[in-house]
Amino acid sequence: MAGLRRRLASTGNWGRRSGNVQKQLTRAIRSAGLLSCSAQSYHASFDTVGDVELFLPHEVYHYIVKDVGLENVTMPEDQLNAVSGPGPLLKRWALHPDVQVPEECLKDVGIVGIHCDGVPYTTTVRAGCSKSIFVCSLNVFSGQSPAVLRRRQPLFTIQKSRLCGCGCSGHHTIQELFAVIAWSLQHLAKGTVPECRHDGSPWTPHDLVSRLAFYGKLRRAALLQVRGDWVFFETAFRFRSSGSDQFCWLCDATKSKGTYCAWNFKPTASHRTTLISHERYMAIMFAQRLDTWP
Repeated sequence: MAGLRRRLASTGNWGRRSGNVQKQLTRAIRSAGLLSCSAQSYHASFDTVGDVELFLPHEVYHYIVKDVGLENVTMPEDQLNAVSGPGPLLKRWALHPDVQVPEECLKDVGIVGIHCDGVPYTTTVRAGCSKSIFVCSLNVFSGQSPAVLRRRQPLFTIQKSRLCGCGCSGHHTIQELFAVIAWSLQHLAKGTVPECRHDGSPWTPHDLVSRLAFYGKLRRAALLQVRGDWVFFETAFRFRSSGSDQFCWLCDATKSKGTYCAWNFKPTASHRTTLISHERYMAIMFAQRLDTWP
């Protein structure tokens, strides 16, 4: 364990070369046998952050199923037919126009969740020298044992100092990384193996050795849970900041006194009339995107 601590602390040449943190961190974890599956890293280059290594959800899930068995990552009939919980949520997912999975096939569909958060670390005992790494990991939410539920597979880690610094608070970098994760999740939802890289380019020689290109079909799984703190939701999904006056992403309530003051808890409070439905929220996002489209 002491050797692992030293290898983790020395990543990025003891913090002096941030571009090496991801690769050396992954190597240290793999050498210690702490990775939760046998998936190989996926190399990608991005405009705002340069080269990053990621793990693809559809490959991670494939190896977890191969390791623990399909029956340990999918829900039995009683959970699928429950009145609450993940079973009904999976059925609603299956009915979505973009999915369209027959209900009789759901017994073979797993549920995965993603967790994103910042993790502080230090390279010295000196005060004020702590740094932070942004970590995104995946687990099987429909796991049928505590061991499977607790199993976490990192999808990517990146030093926060490498995130886009244009004033977007890292949003552009997170969107680039999530575009690859979303591409992989789409194949996971369909149960298909991609025939090329996320950007449409052919597999690299490294990919041809390490990717699942030789598999014809994968087991399906649905992403039904995204977890993180509010700072992550602000960065990734552009939710309103909890520190701003208009802080709520579901309505137009304000911290300051006025018509929509949030401290008015009466059933007739004016801010209750500004509740934003999912459809209205998406329409607002599309409208803002169109207004700022280059």
